[in-house]
Amino acid sequence: MSTKAGVDPRLMLEIINNSAARSGLIGLKAPLVFERNFEPNFSVKWLEKDMALMLESAAAMNVPTP
Repeated sequence: MSTKAGVDPRLMLEIINNSAARSGLIGLKAPLVFERNFEPNFSVKWLEKDMALMLESAAAMNVPTP
């Protein structure tokens, strides 16, 4: 979105990394995105397990998960 608005992606990353929005995940993934490296680093099997646990927890607490 920032690129579409004319902000250089690396500048946007620097802004994010120097703000309260800083994220370890963004710090890890952004360089790979800049390199256009979209190789998966996490098994879908484990993602499915984590999502199922989250959905179970949400249902138990009557939290909608659209």
